[in-house]
Amino acid sequence: MEQIVISGTGVFTPKQSITNEELVRAYNEYAEKFNLSNKQDKGSSLVFSLNLHQLSNS
Repeated sequence: MEQIVISGTGVFTPKQSITNEELVRAYNEYAEKFNLSNKQDKGSSLVFSLNLHQLSNS
């Protein structure tokens, strides 16, 4: 059986990029707005809601 290897050289960073912190902050802002706009009465159940995230220190 052949061994398949995926390899590359260097790292490409596009001119337009964001940090992980910016990505998490933007997602959480979107999730909060989504959850608020789709919130229903306490008696009825929301089909789904988006979970907020935190960056890990690892």
